Amino acid sequence: MLSDCVAGLMLVARTVRIWQEGIKRRNEEWERQVRERAEHKRLSEELDTWMDGWQKAKQIREFARPTPNFVLHFVLGFAK
Repeated sequence: MLSDCVAGLMLVARTVRIWQEGIKRRNEEWERQVRERAEHKRLSEELDTWMDGWQKAKQIREFARPTPNFVLHFVLGFAK
């Protein structure tokens, strides 16, 4: 009878330990996913910033780049 009680307690303790380990693994997985989402968001925002800068630089280059006829006519004083 005592051996049955001890066996039952050991089974309950093992079950509780397995259950706690499962909870711990799920929490660690959830925390890993949170970190990955935060990193993805940070990289996405950084890429958006770079893309905005590249787009602005392209617009500036296109605006500042004179056409050949403009250069010939206004800078050199004659048209082609």
